[in-house]
Amino acid sequence: MTGEPHRPVERKTMSDGFVALYIFMLAAIAGHVIISRVPVILHTPLMSGSNFIHGIVLVGAMVVLGHADTTLLSQQPG
Repeated sequence: MTGEPHRPVERKTMSDGFVALYIFMLAAIAGHVIISRVPVILHTPLMSGSNFIHGIVLVGAMVVLGHADTTLLSQQPG
């Protein structure tokens, strides 16, 4: 014990899951509509740019992970 006051555990409600599912479904439908309207000639350059952005995101995630002071296992109670 570190002498810190006890903080109540925040509970997730079932509506949080439904909101997340609703947002995911909206994103999936919007993505399908947008992708289906892209001309064939633009497919390769757009995919190339998308792959580049995903690569940068992954490199950034690895850098942040490398500088992390804790792990998920050390943060679990009990």
